[in-house]
Amino acid sequence: MSNEKNVSKPLLFTNYVRKSLLREHKGKYYGNWSPNIDQVCVFIENFYIEKKKVIKIESVGNCENNGDEILMFTHH
Repeated sequence: MSNEKNVSKPLLFTNYVRKSLLREHKGKYYGNWSPNIDQVCVFIENFYIEKKKVIKIESVGNCENNGDEILMFTHH
């Protein structure tokens, strides 16, 4: 992920991600992050959250269209 500046953007506060698309690399969580739980099941753009800033991770349900688990990250 050497070109992360070109393809990824940092996120703040509360965001949702599909568990199957979540990846960890060099202290960052990458995935299809969305601030909207309804859009996370269809939104596929790559963003990241710094692992050291994560306060809480919890499961908040599953996508209706594919059954993938949705995780909510609270961070600062």
